Amino acid sequence: MQAAYIYVYKDGAPILSGPHYTGNRSNTLVINEAVLADAGNYYCVVRDRYRNTTISTSATLVVNKIPIARATPDTQGHECSEVAFENIVLTLDYYNVGTTFAWSRTTPSGINTTIPVTGTENNIGDVLAVHSRI
Repeated sequence: MQAAYIYVYKDGAPILSGPHYTGNRSNTLVINEAVLADAGNYYCVVRDRYRNTTISTSATLVVNKIPIARATPDTQGHECSEVAFENIVLTLDYYNVGTTFAWSRTTPSGINTTIPVTGTENNIGDVLAVHSRI
């Protein structure tokens, strides 16, 4: 039986084993807590004991920023008045295709609204119209 040696590369540089990468000399590479800098092209070089080598097809890893959701306004200044609430607009600092907004709200006594207690929206900039009064 021939011994095989596996070497994993990222963008042409060998990956070194450590807390961030494990399995760099095996058939499974694990990236622990991936960061933006991990994006790139990965491939393997397999070498037998006679120094015959085979290079795998490269795989491209894309790492997206974690979206940060914002609700504008973040508070309603008219909770205890006869003035209607303002519309709440949901936006993202970073938008990745497939991102979904999920929300939940409290239900203070005396405030009536048609907005569900929890929900999701699929598109950036969706507006929840709030027309509540006490």
